[in-house]
Amino acid sequence: MDNDNRIELLENFGIEVSKNDIIKNYITHKNHENEFLRRFFKYQLSELIIELNNIKKHDIKYFERYVKNINSSSGCINFWGEKFELYFHLKLLQGLPVLFNSIRRGKDGREPDFLISVDNAEIGIELTSLQFEKISTNNFRSIEKIRDKIIEKNSKCYASNNCILVINVTNLYSNSVLNSFELEQEIQKFLTDKSNLTNDDLKYGTIHLVKHVFTLNKQNDIEHDFKSFLCILKDVGEINPQFKKLNNILFPYKVEYDDNVIDYEILAPFI
Repeated sequence: MDNDNRIELLENFGIEVSKNDIIKNYITHKNHENEFLRRFFKYQLSELIIELNNIKKHDIKYFERYVKNINSSSGCINFWGEKFELYFHLKLLQGLPVLFNSIRRGKDGREPDFLISVDNAEIGIELTSLQFEKISTNNFRSIEKIRDKIIEKNSKCYASNNCILVINVTNLYSNSVLNSFELEQEIQKFLTDKSNLTNDDLKYGTIHLVKHVFTLNKQNDIEHDFKSFLCILKDVGEINPQFKKLNNILFPYKVEYDDNVIDYEILAPFI
């Protein structure tokens, strides 16, 4: 699949490539002097095509929704939120029917982004992304943005112990690397201080802070995954077995439920 073919495929889906600054940036950097980055930008275009194509095969209504929202973003900061939802949606669909009974998108404003049926019990998943529009030297602003986002999401009518909140903080993590700031450790210290965020402040059963990770496998192919590097687990007593099962499916590295405390682990390097 050459790059011109990628552009044509995206346009055939209805993506307004010429109006999307982020996609145009991928195209501009297809000849980057760094081999990995050159492959990375081509991979990003191919991944977007694959995701849209598979969603289209599953449900044309959802496909049209993603195309409309990607075009509405015009390649601005909202693009990343749509891309995260698209990527996550496809990952969920790959779990059907072995891992999940069914998946549906929630009703805007009234339900979380996704509702997953696990052993005939419906579990909610709410997705959100955080970014800086430009590099920030205020390291603790990252922590404030995470805290503020949790508080904002707490106000949703569907926030409950039976819902998972997933916050994509890849951009914040990248910003902290540039500033030599230990984001994970500082978030952990912030959250373990009960004066900052108490158990009563947590409306969701679990909150995962995730980052996108791109790596080269043994075959020298690019692989893309998201990793939960910090999980905030609300102390709700006995945990719903279906809720626990879904957490373990989505985030297999996060399996410590015994102590109901904040769990912390770096799972992969940022590239």
